[in-house]
Amino acid sequence: RFQKICREYGETYSYESEEFKIVAPKDMQDLFEEGRRLNHCVGTYADRIADGKTCVCFIRKKTDPDQPYFTVEIAPEEERVRQIHGLCNRNVDKTRNRELYQFLKKWANANRYFRYVTIMIF
Repeated sequence: RFQKICREYGETYSYESEEFKIVAPKDMQDLFEEGRRLNHCVGTYADRIADGKTCVCFIRKKTDPDQPYFTVEIAPEEERVRQIHGLCNRNVDKTRNRELYQFLKKWANANRYFRYVTIMIF
């Protein structure tokens, strides 16, 4: 069930530019590894994902697609991004992470159904 839901979310939320891409986890191990390597709690979201209560996708640099960079939680029922966190729950800083910030704005615009809350995320 987890893998099926992640495939569906991947089809809906995947996005890429020349520098970054957003991808869905392939399996629970991907989710656990993301949380371990970025030192945040996303690994505990497996049940909520399997139940369809939340969606988690990964932001990757295209130059290093296997290295976790940031993690996105999406509330599918609310059609909004709940949170985006990097290493140790670091937020996206629109000055330090300017290119990523621009990428996320384009991604949100491409997914017009997002009620994108920039104050909460950036």
